[in-house]
Amino acid sequence: MASLPDLRMPLPPNPRPPNMTDSEIVARVDLICNGAGLTSTFGLLPAGSKLRKIARVKPLLNIGALRALISEVANPVVAEGVFDWSDFTNDPTGRMERTGLFLNSMIFGDRNAVKAAAKGYAMGHDRVRGFLSVGTCPDRAGEAYTGWQADDREWVHASIFEAMFYSYDQIMPVPLTTAERNAAWLEAVRIGQVIGLDPATLAPDYASMKAWMNARLAATSSGLNPVSVLRPQLHIHRSVQLIARDIFALVPALWGITAAVAWETVPVELHPLVPTPNMATQHLQWVVFRDTQRLAATSPLDFIALSPAYREYRWRTGDYS
Repeated sequence: MASLPDLRMPLPPNPRPPNMTDSEIVARVDLICNGAGLTSTFGLLPAGSKLRKIARVKPLLNIGALRALISEVANPVVAEGVFDWSDFTNDPTGRMERTGLFLNSMIFGDRNAVKAAAKGYAMGHDRVRGFLSVGTCPDRAGEAYTGWQADDREWVHASIFEAMFYSYDQIMPVPLTTAERNAAWLEAVRIGQVIGLDPATLAPDYASMKAWMNARLAATSSGLNPVSVLRPQLHIHRSVQLIARDIFALVPALWGITAAVAWETVPVELHPLVPTPNMATQHLQWVVFRDTQRLAATSPLDFIALSPAYREYRWRTGDYS
């Protein structure tokens, strides 16, 4: 993994958007919650939230985080930011854990937790800036990038929730209905609004979000090929391959994810980033893994083994929906 950028070199300016100052975050969270009739106890989402229904299923971590991360880093700006400012070689799970803590605060936290998470998100994005390297995307080498570019943040946001919904449908015996997906996505849009994304530019429903992502995945370029005109553009080259290598050096082993599971769960356009499974046994291995995860999600013993954040939410609110 590359070392951190040489801070003696001039970095591009990365001013925080005016709507992401601490005072603006606090005011916006209050406005959103008060407008929805939510007390401070419930935080950002109402009782019976569809997004909470999805996020509280513990086995989603095993395949959702992997799918989301691989999708995210296919974006050259995200890959360069991860390559320059994260250390997957020594801490391959760190970024995923931080994302998980952020999501737990947004989905299960009270109003103060939501505000604190959004402020932390802003601080983290303040430092991310640099220039795209030849190894990340030759066609865009030398282009300045920052952590506040809206289309790239929208890609990360969509990747996280698409992976969450996908994983729920794979693991749970009864998949989400169209109405449930749309309701959950609109709650995800609310989270996007908290972190400064313009709700008018986010997809109005799940199907539109999925079509937006699929168009970019279908246009994924690689190697020395020129990138698509679609923004955000997706490109597979050395930097993202190194990130994927570091992920698969440890993370799948920790979670019991084999090459077959990764192959099934990662978008087909991004298969070059995951190990190639034994194709003769690949599907059988996936079915065994999926069915085992279903048992873990639905068995009486594990039904109460929900995330600590969800247990704390139930204790705080009395909401057992």
